[in-house]
Amino acid sequence: MTSAVLVVSYVLHFLCNPQKLNFNQVITDVRLFIFLSLILAFLTPVLQSLTVSSSDDTIILFVLIFSFFHLLLHDYTYVSLNNKPVKSKFDFD
Repeated sequence: MTSAVLVVSYVLHFLCNPQKLNFNQVITDVRLFIFLSLILAFLTPVLQSLTVSSSDDTIILFVLIFSFFHLLLHDYTYVSLNNKPVKSKFDFD
């Protein structure tokens, strides 16, 4: 089912953008799709085993910790609409 949706989406993409229809581009896209599919198929057992021994509490704790660090270390230089640089006290540059 997923593969069918992917193929239909790819065909619709080229129908909406006929100027991008190029045989070399199609071959490149198919090769990339096959490569990524093989990588995903190879890594699936590894990715499944990463969460087997983790409890829900551990996962929630990691999400909170990494979210906090993301908010703390995010580059807030161009947050405002007028693009004035804002110096942060946590800026490491």
